Amino acid sequence: MPRVKNGSTEGMTYMGLWLLFALLPILLQQPDMSRHGVPLDEVFLDTFTPGRPPVPLSKASPQLIHRVRDGIPPLDHPRFIPAKDAQFLRHDDWVLSVQIGREAKAYPIRILNLHEVINDIMGGEPILVTYCPLCRSGIVFSRRVGHRVLTFGNTSALYQSNLVLYDRQTHSWWYQVSGRAIIGALTGERLRPLASMMLTWEEWRKLYPKGFVLSPETGYSIDYDRDAYGDRYRFSLNRQRRAPFPVAQRVFLDSRLRPATRILGMEVNGRAYAYSLESRRLRVINDTIDDLAIVIFAHHGVGAAYCRQLGEHLLRFRIRAGRIIDEQTESGWDLAGRAINGPLVGKRLEPLPIRSTYWFAWIAAFPNTRLHR
Repeated sequence: MPRVKNGSTEGMTYMGLWLLFALLPILLQQPDMSRHGVPLDEVFLDTFTPGRPPVPLSKASPQLIHRVRDGIPPLDHPRFIPAKDAQFLRHDDWVLSVQIGREAKAYPIRILNLHEVINDIMGGEPILVTYCPLCRSGIVFSRRVGHRVLTFGNTSALYQSNLVLYDRQTHSWWYQVSGRAIIGALTGERLRPLASMMLTWEEWRKLYPKGFVLSPETGYSIDYDRDAYGDRYRFSLNRQRRAPFPVAQRVFLDSRLRPATRILGMEVNGRAYAYSLESRRLRVINDTIDDLAIVIFAHHGVGAAYCRQLGEHLLRFRIRAGRIIDEQTESGWDLAGRAINGPLVGKRLEPLPIRSTYWFAWIAAFPNTRLHR
């Protein structure tokens, strides 16, 4: 190439190389959008800019995707304190409870509201604790996918008005409620849900007095007392039948439950099931799904699911005098699935993986759900 006297050719070459090196880290962290399981124009990026509407992924630049990533910061090294020291919690605060082996942890919703994604380890198992305030979806997954252990962040994107995560190893994007990779190299892969349950802080500390609680000392200067997604948000969702971000029209045409009804969702043998948890009273739901005998213990609009088969006993449960008992031995049980008195005292039911969320978010992910009435 002939040399230009004013050096413009060399200048353009250096400028091109500089731009390439500047953009390379951004380009390397982009998902492979040639592989996707949902339309890209139905995934929306929150720009965190007042007055600027969300941007469809199909029209988002690599720079925007990079800029808003982890706009809501995930926690990679969560700190915990003994339950007795968690003075920052009120008795009616909600926590997402996880127990693996003998280890029990509580993740306060007031902290999850403002972080949404926590990479943690419990009992040697790498776990992913997720929460989407728009869907009230508290879901825990294993971080193992095949032979990989993944770590996750927040794309700041929404699909069906639900949190979309990304993994840092392949930069694939994941739809929270379904646990499915929807964009990138791992499209079609699924995260394995783990057993968890929502409880009030008062209930949790009675069940796990020696457990540990996520500390508000997260390394971020954030006010964990504010909550923009309380009863007013639920009322608006039910009355206007419109989510903050675009949702498939079919979701709000489903009239079986109101959109913001609290439900417990399960997948068994590839089929989806949902149980309404709207009642605030203590109750049990005995059911059988494809030969799997289950029971749901529900209280204050939240619940947990357990297998009713305990050794040689196929148990059936009911409420008597404000307590959970099984009809076979009349042992008393707590919300954590433990026998606290009677012939079976000390026994524990096997917890089952569940997803706790709003009805609209569940049927957006699982439209062919069987609803338990």
